[in-house]
Amino acid sequence: MADEGSDTPRRDDIRGDSNADSKVPDETEGDDTDKTPITITTTKNALITTQLGPCDVYPHSVKISIVGTRKVGMACAIAILMRRIASEVCLIDQNSDKASAEAEDIQHAGIFLGCPLVVGTSDIYKVKDSTVVIIAVCEKKLEEEINVKHNIEVFKKIVPTIAKLACKAVLLVVTQPIDVMSYITWKLSKFPSSRVLGTGTLLDSCRFQDLLSRKLGLARTSINCMSIGAQGDTSVNVSIWSSVHVAGTKIRDINQRIGEADDPEKWHDISEAVNKTEEYPCIADMTETKKKSPEVASNTVTVLLAKQAEHLVDGHRVKVVVVGSAPKGVAVAIAILFKRLASELVLIDANEELAKTEAEDISHAAAYLGNPRIVGTKDYVCARDAAVCVITVGSQSREDLRPADYLEQNLKIFKDVIPNVSKYAPNSVLLILSKPVDILSYVAMKLSGFPPNRVIGLGTFLDSCRFQYFIAQKLGLSANAIQALIIGESGPASVPVWSAVAVMGMPLKDINKEIGTRTDPESWGDLHAKVVNTDNELILKKGYHNWAVGICTGEIVDAIVRNTCACFTVSTFMKGCQHGLEKDIFTSLPCVVGRNGVQSFIRLLYTSKEQELMTISFRRIYEAQRLILDKIE
Repeated sequence: MADEGSDTPRRDDIRGDSNADSKVPDETEGDDTDKTPITITTTKNALITTQLGPCDVYPHSVKISIVGTRKVGMACAIAILMRRIASEVCLIDQNSDKASAEAEDIQHAGIFLGCPLVVGTSDIYKVKDSTVVIIAVCEKKLEEEINVKHNIEVFKKIVPTIAKLACKAVLLVVTQPIDVMSYITWKLSKFPSSRVLGTGTLLDSCRFQDLLSRKLGLARTSINCMSIGAQGDTSVNVSIWSSVHVAGTKIRDINQRIGEADDPEKWHDISEAVNKTEEYPCIADMTETKKKSPEVASNTVTVLLAKQAEHLVDGHRVKVVVVGSAPKGVAVAIAILFKRLASELVLIDANEELAKTEAEDISHAAAYLGNPRIVGTKDYVCARDAAVCVITVGSQSREDLRPADYLEQNLKIFKDVIPNVSKYAPNSVLLILSKPVDILSYVAMKLSGFPPNRVIGLGTFLDSCRFQYFIAQKLGLSANAIQALIIGESGPASVPVWSAVAVMGMPLKDINKEIGTRTDPESWGDLHAKVVNTDNELILKKGYHNWAVGICTGEIVDAIVRNTCACFTVSTFMKGCQHGLEKDIFTSLPCVVGRNGVQSFIRLLYTSKEQELMTISFRRIYEAQRLILDKIE
C-alpha cells in the first residue's frame, strides 16, 4: 500500500511525531510541579500504576477442574466456559502437551467467553481450591470394552489426592460405568455422599425427551420425562412412562398401554433406542419420523394435539449450515448453538454417518440450547434458505505437501461444495474457514457468483484475537482491555498494526516509539511471531486446532444474524484501485459485519512501514492466487 496512487492515508503523514502529545513539557517560571526523576524501565511500568502488591492467591472465586482432556472432558470444559459458569477452568491430563494445547486453544478466543483463566497441566495438585472437580479419565475408545478394574486402579491414584487438595469441592463423575465409579469415588474421597455425584441417567433422560419430541413434533422443553436405574444398561435402565407429561397432560391418561410391549403404536421402541440410538429407525429429523410412523397420526398424537391448521408453515426462521463435521466444524456448530443464534443448524459432510452422529449427539441435550433443530446429512438440499453457510472442509497443510498441491486439493473440494451451497442457499452469506483462506474466499466468490460483500473469510480475525491475548499476557491485563489487530494475509506475511495497539485508548506507541521493531529492547515483535506459529504448535501437540476458530466464527455469525455491525479483521474483497496493487484479491482488513455480510471497512491511519508490509502481503496473496486463476474463470 505504499505504491504511488494508493489513496490509503498514512498515520505519520497526518500525525507527524506519534509521540508528540506525550512529551514532558519544558520547565516554565512559577512551575511548582514535582521534579523528582521518574524511572521507566518498561512499557508496562509506564502504562500501569501499581496500587497493590502481587496477590498470593489468584482472585478467581469459582474454579472448576476437569481431570481428563479427551472428548468427554473437553465437551464438559466447553459447555462450562460457553455458559460462563467458572472464572477459572483447570484442565488436567497425564498428557501435559494435550492439556496445555487444549487450554491455549480456548484462551486465544477467551475474550468472547468472559476472559476466564484456562490452565492445562499434568499436575493433579492444580485441583487445589476447586469448587467442582469433574472426573473424566479412562474414556473408552470406540468398540472398546469398559475395563472396570483398570478404572478403579486409576481412581485409587487420583481421588485421594483430589479429596485432600479440594476438600470442599463437589466431585462429579462422568467415567463409565458411572454408578460404580461414583461409588468408588465416594469411598476413596471419604466425602459425604451429598458431595459426590455421577451424571447417571441424566443423558438417558435427555435422549428420552429428545426422541419423544421428535415423535410428537414438539419442542423438547414441552415434554417432562425421566429414565432411572443404571446409565447405559438396557437391562436395568428404566424409562418411566408414567412420568411423561406434555404441557401438563399425562400421556398415559390418553394411551394406557404406552411404553408397554403390546402397545400397537410401539412407543416402547423409544425406550430401547435411548441407549442404542443407532437402532432407532427415525433419527434424522421430524419429517422423516412422520413418514416412518404413520400409525401414530390416528392415535395418541391426534388425541393430544388438536390441529388449528392443516398446512403449517415451517417456523424455523434462522438456518445456519456448517459444511464439514471434523473437529473444526463441530466446534463452529457448538459455538453457534450455545449462543442460540440458529433455530435450525445443518451439518453437511460427505461422510453422512459422521454428520448424522455428530448432529444426533448434540440433539440429545438440545433442550439446554434453546430447542434448535439439528440435522446431519450429505444432501445439500438441506441447505435451502440458509442465512449463513460456514465452509470448514479442506485438507490441512502438511510439511510433506507443497503449497501448490495443498491449494489444488482444496480447490477441487470447493468446486464440488460451493456450487451446491450457492444453488440451494442463494441469499446466504458464505463464511470461509478453509485454508489458505484468502485464496479460497476468492475462489468461493467466483464459483458462487455471489456479490463480494456476501463472501467472507475468517482471515486474520483469530490472529488478532491471539495478538490481543499475548499482549494482555505480557501486560498482566484482561484481553478485553486491549485494542489490537493484525491485517493482510492470514499467515507469515500478516501485518501487526502496532500503531493501533492501545490499552483503554492509550496507544502503546506513544510510550514506546520502537514497539514492534527490531530495535525494541523489550522485544514486543516476538508476539507476532508467536501468533504466526501458534497453529503449527497446536497441531503438533493435539493434532488439530478447533476451539478458538469455532468461538471466533460464532461471533461473526452473531454479527450477521443479529445485524450488530460489529468490527472484525476478516478477509474481504478488495479491488486493485483500493489498495495500491492493480490486482483484485481477498485480504483481511478491519470490516463492519452485518446482515449483508461485509457492509464496509474501516480506514485506519497506517504508518509508512505498515503500508510497505501490507503491499508485500497483498503481493504474496496475489502470487498464490495467480496459480489457480485459469481454473476458476
